[in-house]
Amino acid sequence: MQTVNLSYSPADENLDCKPEPCVMALGFFDGVHRGHRKIIETAGEIAREKNLKLAVMTFSPHPSQVIPGNKKIVNYLTPLPVKEKIFRDLGVEILYVVNFNRDFSRLSHEGFTKLFLEGLKCRHAVAGFDFQFGFKGLGNMEWLTSAGKNKFDVTTVTKLTERDIKISSTHIRNLLNSGQVQLISAFLGRQYETSGIIVKKAFKDKKGKCKLVRIEAGEECYLPADGYYLTEVSDGKRRYKGICNTSGGNVLEILLFEFARFEAEEVTVNWLEKQSGTFSAQVKQDLFDYMAAERQASRVI
Repeated sequence: MQTVNLSYSPADENLDCKPEPCVMALGFFDGVHRGHRKIIETAGEIAREKNLKLAVMTFSPHPSQVIPGNKKIVNYLTPLPVKEKIFRDLGVEILYVVNFNRDFSRLSHEGFTKLFLEGLKCRHAVAGFDFQFGFKGLGNMEWLTSAGKNKFDVTTVTKLTERDIKISSTHIRNLLNSGQVQLISAFLGRQYETSGIIVKKAFKDKKGKCKLVRIEAGEECYLPADGYYLTEVSDGKRRYKGICNTSGGNVLEILLFEFARFEAEEVTVNWLEKQSGTFSAQVKQDLFDYMAAERQASRVI
């Protein structure tokens, strides 16, 4: 997949890239949930039928960080590197990442259409029914369908629901805020996961395997509400279940149910279920042993 970073200024008449004729899926796509996948998969089917490249256009940072008056979204379900990997797995051939800066936020919907669709040789645009674009969001799918006549085709993907609830990034964030991680997979299409780096391994056995790990998640990651969660940590080869405490900000402390040997420092944490706080005797004993060892180590220092 080719990633093309684009930035706009009012002086631009053309974008600094060499576009290829494509079918373009449009959206911010935070989470790349089931609704987002429907948009991209629809665009992919059209691209194959028309023998065109499958392209996705997304934006960075989130528009709320630039447009005044909106609640700022600074943490993401899928930070850009994670989105890139998912897009690649979905068969996307060209990814356009548009810098959502002040100048771009003031670009009219007509200007966006001319420069970022016609200018990028979009032959067919695909987006969700609620996609808006251009200054003050004056562009919508109905307008785009009319404006694209004799220039490019337009497909509007209808609302996708689960249990009569619209599948959306907002709803998934609400589930995270309330700790209901076990409900997310129905909307996301997979378990919610967070990428991070192991910064500490503790409570080791004689073979060097560890029972507790501290993982530093990226600052942009959207984490569940404070509490204890049943999680699964993967290094790409093996998965280890454990209890994760999220009260440490973006540093996750996970007590594993078995001694583990991680073959990579970069891992993913799958969020399975929030815990009530009633742990097994073994987990309580492991926590007691670990805290006692920490106190002993601090006295030695």
